[in-house]
Order: sequence, then structure tokens, then C-alpha cells
Amino acid sequence: MMDSRKAACAVQLATGEASAMASEKSSNASGMLKGFAIGMDFYFTEDKDGQKLKKGLESKLAKKIHKLAEDLDAGLEELMKINAIIHYKVQYLFSD
Repeated sequence: MMDSRKAACAVQLATGEASAMASEKSSNASGMLKGFAIGMDFYFTEDKDGQKLKKGLESKLAKKIHKLAEDLDAGLEELMKINAIIHYKVQYLFSD
């Protein structure tokens, strides 16, 4: 049986790299969303009733939203894989 200090060290080693990867993926997703939000001015115009989608840009905006959704989904898949790796390693460390 592993003593608590060794177990804590092993968990840190097992989860450290995965945590760094998860942080990077989360940061990437945040950047994608911020970039998308900043680019919205291109697609919308201000009028007396508020903002409206510019004519002729509907399909471009739809494609951009679709691409963002695909990219975010890919990032989520990566985060789920990282979670599974951490779960597996922690479970392996504490199984006897």
C-alpha cells in the first residue's frame, strides 16, 4: 500500500500534464468565443429598431457559427479525453 505522501506525489504527476492540457484547451475555447464576439460587428448594422443582420450575410454568418460550433465541439471532446485520462490514472494509483 502506498503511503499518503507518495500517493499525493503520484497524483500530482499523473494529473499535472493533463491539467496543463485542459487549461490550454479551455483557453483556446475562450479565445474562439472572444474572436467570434468581436467579429459580430461585421455582420450587423445599427438601425432605428436596434441591430439587424446585414443583407446578404446570412449564409456567411451561419457558416461562421457552424465552424465555431465544430471547433468548440472538438475542444470539448479533447477535454473529455483529458478527464478520462485523469480519472483512469487516479483510479489506477489507488487500486490494489
